Amino acid sequence: MKHLDVGHLGQFLGQAFERAVFEKLEAGGFAEVKGVHGYVVQRLLEGPQSASAMAAALGVTQQAVAKWVAELRALELVTDAPAGEDARERRVQLTDKGNACVKASRDARAKVAKRLEKALGSKALTKLQTRLSEALEALGGLDAVRQRRVRVPPSSGRALHRRSRNALR
Repeated sequence: MKHLDVGHLGQFLGQAFERAVFEKLEAGGFAEVKGVHGYVVQRLLEGPQSASAMAAALGVTQQAVAKWVAELRALELVTDAPAGEDARERRVQLTDKGNACVKASRDARAKVAKRLEKALGSKALTKLQTRLSEALEALGGLDAVRQRRVRVPPSSGRALHRRSRNALR
């Protein structure tokens, strides 16, 4: 596969990894969870958040986040959070079921990583993780991961991104 650049290989690896994780989530009772929901959940792992705060962090419109929050609410993975300093601001937080979904996702990811370890060997997998982290750092993306501020890709759920919205004005 020498014709594929590192970006495509990384993307395809990520997609295959995610498919395997979602198969396990589906088997574990979380069949309705979508990949884009993970962006909202990552923000909520920091604590209760408003749709506007999540939209700013994720680089999408508030309407996109509101849609995903509504889907997560219907799945009983999020609920309203107590008011913060500004009582007008509506915030949401993970429910017990939402936290159970996070645990199931982490367990599934660990199992998929074990498959890779079995295929590549422990040393090779560790080296791959190190090199991918270094590559991500070189492109300026590692801080976003550390801060749980990874932006939603433009193609995810056809979310209207802030830069696209501004171009339409």
